Amino acid sequence: MQRLLLIVLTLFLFGEHCAAEDPAYRRSIASPDQQYSLVFSDNQNFIIQDSRGAAVLLSRDLPRFPGLAGIRREHVLWSPDSQILAIAGGGGHDLETFVLVRRGNTFTPAMVPRVTGIRDNPYITPLKWLKGRRLVLGISGPHAGKAIGYTYKGRATIRVSITPPACEDLYKKITGHDDAKDAK
Repeated sequence: MQRLLLIVLTLFLFGEHCAAEDPAYRRSIASPDQQYSLVFSDNQNFIIQDSRGAAVLLSRDLPRFPGLAGIRREHVLWSPDSQILAIAGGGGHDLETFVLVRRGNTFTPAMVPRVTGIRDNPYITPLKWLKGRRLVLGISGPHAGKAIGYTYKGRATIRVSITPPACEDLYKKITGHDDAKDAK
């Protein structure tokens, strides 16, 4: 009886642990209006689906996405009106934010300005949406290759337009080692 109880208890605890860490546990992130979902097929690919489950965009069909080493689920941010998706992805030493704008029943990439200038190995991640389709980005780095003490951090704000899909650099403040790089 004790052995059976131990087996049942182990399965119960193990099952809870697996559910919390299973990648399928948090596979999709729905838009605020519930009309679209970003569905991760693995660490490198995603699909945007409509509310019926039909694929409207495959990341592997977008320029630059097939070469990314990883898409970060924790850095996915839908705009409040569900018209824009910001998502960070990249390699181990850098992350950049990509913006996808809804156009009819699909999503089109909009070029995000290089807000870090010539600083190397940055993490540029979407933090929050403001009114007027303005997106606040978090900036930190470098995430590889520099000596201790060489760090920078900051924020940038971009405005995203729907027609045509584009991003405009509105504000940027980066502090840290070698602040003169902003002047270039």
